Amino acid sequence: MTPRWYEPGIRAYPPTQTMTFMRCPRRWVLSKDWEQRGQWTPNRLAGQAIHAGAAQQSTLAARHVLEQGWPLGHGEHDLEATWAAVGRGLKKLLAIDPPLVPVGVDWQKVEACLDHDHLGVSEGPPQVPGECAITDLVYSVKGQVTLVDLKTKLVGGENVAQAEWRMRHTLDELPHDWQLLDYAWRLWRDSGILPSSIRKVIVSCSPILVREAEIPVTEPMLAQWERAAARWWGEMATAGHPEPWIGMAGAIELPTLSMEKANYTACEDFGGCPFKLLCHDLYGDLEQAGNFYERRVR
Repeated sequence: MTPRWYEPGIRAYPPTQTMTFMRCPRRWVLSKDWEQRGQWTPNRLAGQAIHAGAAQQSTLAARHVLEQGWPLGHGEHDLEATWAAVGRGLKKLLAIDPPLVPVGVDWQKVEACLDHDHLGVSEGPPQVPGECAITDLVYSVKGQVTLVDLKTKLVGGENVAQAEWRMRHTLDELPHDWQLLDYAWRLWRDSGILPSSIRKVIVSCSPILVREAEIPVTEPMLAQWERAAARWWGEMATAGHPEPWIGMAGAIELPTLSMEKANYTACEDFGGCPFKLLCHDLYGDLEQAGNFYERRVR
């Protein structure tokens, strides 16, 4: 059985973009063209290092990714301190029982692109042109396929009890984890493989903890997700092109950023929206945006 609600003419946007749009359509429209100036932190790079170390079962691989990706001119962040935290988290991850990749796998694929028709046996990422969704790990054991999402928290500023609560809260949301359900749906749609389960593994580098959860995947679960996704993708296809409207004074107003739908309840979520200044202090004035933001390089 293959998905029924998705129509090929609808663009299936990547999960991270869709989640941003769901949080706030205006934020998604802005993020396509703008980013904050001077906001680099090592968090994303630390996650990439742990992914590389997990894929190759090697701390040397993680160290190499961290060194190669570390930019110049960011003296407020320390490479060696970051590596110390990443190294501890990776060693904890590689020592979990059962292991990240179970013994006796039929095949596995690391950083697997799911927007294609073939998933053969491979240890590395396939070279597939075009837009695709990337899952951290997919493997098969006795014909049962599992998709894995690996998340990293570099520095939480928490004690063990606080970190445990946060990680458990995240894992409790696995049955409606948009990103992993997206990965499962793409595998089902493009390869005809219905995954047996989805698995999330969270690595905290400070305090050092690794927690995980795994749940089964069913056809009704993905069918429900697909119906919701098709609606969201349809809205995303028309976002960024607001129509003229009749303003409060009764005059016709030309489209501006402020007409783009915004979720005022999400401005402080996940550390705060990076475009809060542009939306609520500059009132969407893109002529002033260049003073605080820079254009994304495409």
